Amino acid sequence: MRFSWVQPDESSEVQRALRRPEGTFDELFDERDALRLPARPPGVPATVWPSLAEHVARCERVREVFAATGADATRRFAASPHAVERAALLAARSDEADLDTVVGILACAVDEWMAYGPLLSRLVELGLPFAPERTVGVFEDFVARAVAVPSELPAWRERVRFARDGLAAVYVRTGRDEDAERLFHERFLEEPRDVTVAIGAARAFLEAGRTGRSIRWLERAAERADRIDRAPLAERLRAKVAALHKRLA
Repeated sequence: MRFSWVQPDESSEVQRALRRPEGTFDELFDERDALRLPARPPGVPATVWPSLAEHVARCERVREVFAATGADATRRFAASPHAVERAALLAARSDEADLDTVVGILACAVDEWMAYGPLLSRLVELGLPFAPERTVGVFEDFVARAVAVPSELPAWRERVRFARDGLAAVYVRTGRDEDAERLFHERFLEEPRDVTVAIGAARAFLEAGRTGRSIRWLERAAERADRIDRAPLAERLRAKVAALHKRLA
């Protein structure tokens, strides 16, 4: 399971800036477990360097300690307050993430460098069939905290939008149609030059057997496609609407 958006070459550059060849990643942290931030390497924006450096340092420290001590690393990092440390431990152990592990990672402070999509998918896969209320609550809490993160990363806002779309789809699957409609509508208004949200809403409602709601979202998508000069797409969407009406007849 991928847990970081930091690319390997980017991580290598950060690691070179963080420590001397003979040093360890553990030595980079003080007695309060705060990173001693070194000078920023060329090419890394000053606004992202502190969070990027800490993300990489914590990830590599877990790998380093696990390689050296194994079980000691598990005891040390399994309850870490840092999402990247818990995720890196999971990866180092090659474990399949269970529900409690996923919930624990998602409950940590939000890390803008973490790849949360696979974790949220795993949460839904494991939790929705057996603990739907808990699953929705964890998803809602994560999204609320992610929205509040003042990230300087250009891609972060897009990732948060995807998470909100995912939450809306989970609302549909758990029968919370009005909550789903509210969130899909918010997202639809946020992207006035796109039809992706409306099509996603239509798909989610159709898969849940709410054909009428699906039709209404397809109609919204078709109307918007007309407004943004995508007539062929509008035509295809109206054909889908006609097919669904025929199915209902």
